[in-house]
Amino acid sequence: MRQELIMGLTVSKLRSQVLINIPGKHYYFAIALHVQVLAKHLGIALNNCLIVRTSVLSLNVKKD
Repeated sequence: MRQELIMGLTVSKLRSQVLINIPGKHYYFAIALHVQVLAKHLGIALNNCLIVRTSVLSLNVKKD
């Protein structure tokens, strides 16, 4: 498991799921689309969100 700290969010790749750890809350999503949707609700623009079977979650954050 690898974690990346992105704009205060801890994002982890857990097998086929993504864990986004927001202080006080936890979100689990299975596909990149849901990560995009969550990010939009949080006011974070992601210009790339890649989840590959054997790779680490890759998130590039685009600041407005």
